[in-house]
Amino acid sequence: MPTEAYRTQVSRSLPMLCALVLLAVTVRAAEEAASTPRERLAKLAVELKAHPERFKYSDIIVAVAREGYPEVDKDNGAAFERELDRLAAQLKERLEDANSGRAKVLRLNEIVVEKAKLRVAPEATGEMDPDKERTEPYFGPGVLQVHQGVCLGLTQIYLCLGERAGLPLAPVRAPEHIFVHYDDGKYAVDIECTDSGRLFNRADLAQHFEPPADGQPKVYFEPVGKLDLLADMLNALAWFSALKKLPRPLSPEDNVALGKLCVELSPNDFETWDTLAEVYRSCGKHQDALETERKALTFRPKYAVENATTKKKDSFWKKRLEQFEAEATKIDK
Repeated sequence: MPTEAYRTQVSRSLPMLCALVLLAVTVRAAEEAASTPRERLAKLAVELKAHPERFKYSDIIVAVAREGYPEVDKDNGAAFERELDRLAAQLKERLEDANSGRAKVLRLNEIVVEKAKLRVAPEATGEMDPDKERTEPYFGPGVLQVHQGVCLGLTQIYLCLGERAGLPLAPVRAPEHIFVHYDDGKYAVDIECTDSGRLFNRADLAQHFEPPADGQPKVYFEPVGKLDLLADMLNALAWFSALKKLPRPLSPEDNVALGKLCVELSPNDFETWDTLAEVYRSCGKHQDALETERKALTFRPKYAVENATTKKKDSFWKKRLEQFEAEATKIDK
C-alpha cells in the first residue's frame, strides 16, 4: 500500500506532468500551424520515400485529405481510422475459413460491397457534368462518407483493408486509371475496384495501348508502392484545388509547389503534367500552362487500336490543348 509520503509526492508531480504533456501538445500544434501545406506534403514525400515501412496506407490518405477537408483535419482522421478498423475486423472473421488466395480476395470484395456498401461514383464514368463533380469519391474518408468512389478512392479503401488484414495488395496504374493487384506467391490476380471487385488480368487492359519504346520507363501496368499512391493523391488534391472545388483549397503558391512535387514524383506520367498545367492556368500563368500541357501530351500513351472511344478521347485532348493555346494567345495580345 502506498505511503502517505508517496501519495503526497504523486499529487504534487501530477499537475507538473499534465502541464508538460499540454505544453508538448501545444508546441506540436504550433509547429504544424506554422508550416504550410506544401512543406508538410513535401516532408511526407521525403519520409515516405526513405522509410515506406513506417507508414500505413491510412496514414498517407489522412495526411493528404486533411489538407483539403477541415473535418478530417479536425479529428486527424480518427473517424476514418475507426471505420477502417471496424470493417477490417469483419474481414478478418471472414478470412478464417478462406483457404485460397481467390477465396480471400472474394471475402475482401464482400466486405467492400456488402458491408461498406461502396459503389462506383458517377464521376468515374466520365459522363458527369464537370460543374457537378464531387471531390469526396477521390479521397478515402470521403468515399466512406458518401459510399461512392472513383478508381483512386476505392483503391485506397481496398489497400487499407487489405493491409489491416494482412493481404498482399499493391496499387497498379493504368492510363487515367488505377486498380489493385493481389499476389501471395501462389495466386495472383488483378482487382477492378470500380466494378464490385471484378477479377481480371491486367494484360487484357494493357493490350489496348502501345507498349513503351525501348529505353522508355514503364509507367503503367506494373505494381507500384506507397509513394506512387501518394503521388496520385497529391495530383488529385492539386487538381481540385486549382478548380476551387475542395472545402479548403490550397493557396495558389502552395498549389504550384504541389503541382511541381507531383511532376517530380511521377515525371513520366502525363496526368501530373496535365494537372500542373491546370494549376498554372488557375493562377493566370497561361504561357506556363500551355508549355506544360504540350509537355503532358508528349507523355500521353498511344492506343494500340483506334476506335470510337479512342477517337473521342483524342478529340478531348486536342480541344483541351486548343483552349490553352487560345488563352495564351489572348494574354500575349
